[in-house]
Amino acid sequence: MKLLISAASFQPLPDAVPTEIVYIPEGEHAIHPTVDGKPKEITVKVPPQRGAAIAASLQADLSRRLADNVRPIIDFDHNHRGPAAGIPASFRYEAGKGIVMALDWTRAGREAIEGKDFSYFSPEFLLNEDGTPGGLPSRGPLGTLCNNPAFRTIPRIAASDAAPTQEPKQPITPMSQFLILATCGLLNQSEAARDDAETLARQRVSAMRSDAETLRTVQASLTDVTTERDQLKTKLQAAEAKLADGRKEQGETLFQRAVKAGLAAPKDEVKKAEYVQAAESENALAIKFMTERIEAAEANPTDPIERPIVRATGQDVPGATNVEARAKQLVAAG
Repeated sequence: MKLLISAASFQPLPDAVPTEIVYIPEGEHAIHPTVDGKPKEITVKVPPQRGAAIAASLQADLSRRLADNVRPIIDFDHNHRGPAAGIPASFRYEAGKGIVMALDWTRAGREAIEGKDFSYFSPEFLLNEDGTPGGLPSRGPLGTLCNNPAFRTIPRIAASDAAPTQEPKQPITPMSQFLILATCGLLNQSEAARDDAETLARQRVSAMRSDAETLRTVQASLTDVTTERDQLKTKLQAAEAKLADGRKEQGETLFQRAVKAGLAAPKDEVKKAEYVQAAESENALAIKFMTERIEAAEANPTDPIERPIVRATGQDVPGATNVEARAKQLVAAG
């Protein structure tokens, strides 16, 4: 069973706002957390020969937490609610110091440190049965700013609110420590075994963040392109509608000319439809023929003798022309 440990840092926070803090000091340190409601002394071990592997384990858990929707934070005085003091960024091992955490302070956290409202840092981590750090909690803060360390002498470590977790027992061997990064997909097995595996893992995490920013930028650009496409589509539809109206108007104009030239009755809808259809279908040959016929009729307005007789009903008289009408008039006159 792993225990969730909350313990104040080996050293108080410096006067200046640091970009890195000692998360768990190197060596062996006794702390007095509460387990099942009872005080219990526990020894936390960070042996130098396992420092890099422990840091890699913490970094793997942090990478998973950073990929979640709810970001991990540093809070105030183990409150587990309210404003964040900082955002963890990465873990590394530094010989002689221990596990070091890089973080970005929030405005509230920065002001609390600069104003000396808080002087100590207390990490929260999982502890293996052998006393070595076994990872980070799957939810909740990864540490806190506090003012109530359990010890006033070295090591200055404060204990608070520790309780057993339901995390399964998971013994850590030197080999499995180095394969943690490979398991979470940051590094392959050969990369995880390298001396600079920790640095390489941090570079991969940084690249993942950069890729995420690039994706957000591409998505924003895609939204702009989609909007522009929709606007162009609307304009195209309007232009096509206007063009269709123009073609219809062209056909109706030709029909009106045909009526004036005596080639069609004003109410002959069938003839009118022929002119409009020829224009709308862009039948160049039909339009050319109709136009030439109209122009020929317009060029001889004083020769109506061969034109068909048009009645007010809109129907042409089959086979009847002005020649027949004139002949009937002459016969009737005697």
